[in-house]
Amino acid sequence: MGSIDKKVASQVIPNLITTSKNDPDAEVRVCAVSALISIAGKDLNKSTPEVKAVIPVVIAAVKDSDTEVRLAALMAFQSMSFTYSSDDNFNVKLTNELKAAIPVLMETLKDDNEQVRSNAISALSNMGQDTTSLVPVIIQGLKDKNDLVRIGATSVLGSVGIWKRKSEEVVKAVPALITALKEDKNTQVRSNAAYALKFIGEKVAIVVSALIEALKNDLDFQVRSSAASALESLGEKATTAVPVLIEALKKPELRYNAEEALGRIAESWQDNATKLSNQEVDLAISYLETALNIAENPKSEYANLFGFAEGKKRLRRSLNFLKKEKDSRLFSKTRPR
Repeated sequence: MGSIDKKVASQVIPNLITTSKNDPDAEVRVCAVSALISIAGKDLNKSTPEVKAVIPVVIAAVKDSDTEVRLAALMAFQSMSFTYSSDDNFNVKLTNELKAAIPVLMETLKDDNEQVRSNAISALSNMGQDTTSLVPVIIQGLKDKNDLVRIGATSVLGSVGIWKRKSEEVVKAVPALITALKEDKNTQVRSNAAYALKFIGEKVAIVVSALIEALKNDLDFQVRSSAASALESLGEKATTAVPVLIEALKKPELRYNAEEALGRIAESWQDNATKLSNQEVDLAISYLETALNIAENPKSEYANLFGFAEGKKRLRRSLNFLKKEKDSRLFSKTRPR
């Protein structure tokens, strides 16, 4: 029924709703819920009659006594897509019908079944900005014994960070994410935690030191790469990471992200050159010369790749600019008055 013509299918919605709620066979309820989801379509943020009729039923199915029914219902929110307008982009407002799903999904994070908890986290990641006020509950997912739930929790916090990176609620997630980055035994959790800090760590000084530690000491290259990428997003706030980023240039699997991070920091030095002390200018020049010596090593297997060539250009431009700034200051001191 869910795959036939929408006009015909919509006529059977009442019967499917009754079946999804009352049939004693869980497998039949699963099929009824799946058919309703198919009729409603993937864009559950629309106010069509079909969506309005189906969402409350799917929400109710998330609370079904049978695990498979709950999983089938969660699939609606996991596969959900949005229609973005050119001027709305990351500021999509959820309909009241869809907002009603959030508290139920949050409650589902306490489900006894690990797969249900994991899918609930995944579903919440599609809710965007409207999960912001529920960040404290999502943080609890970082303590779940199941790897997939913790992976999902870090993913949700990263998504919320994109939507509301300046929110006080989002910033509250920073300590929990740092703990996950340092202590979680799952590499994907640690990598996701670093990625999430990329979006929500801008105002928190301890983030940089945690990312530096991960870049230096984590045994997994994916985590180290995510840490380097996060440092790149922090720009001038990550200047204390420069020596570690320079060392990372020597490692093929980290080189691209390290070069991007150094390029971003170098450009911040260039933009603020007149505000730097003479000592700071000298130190920046020394760092950039060291970085370029490594990046331009002809023996590097990445030496001639386009992406790395662009990164070297950024470093070179900033270095030349800072050298001119230094020369200008020396000239102004020696010029007769």
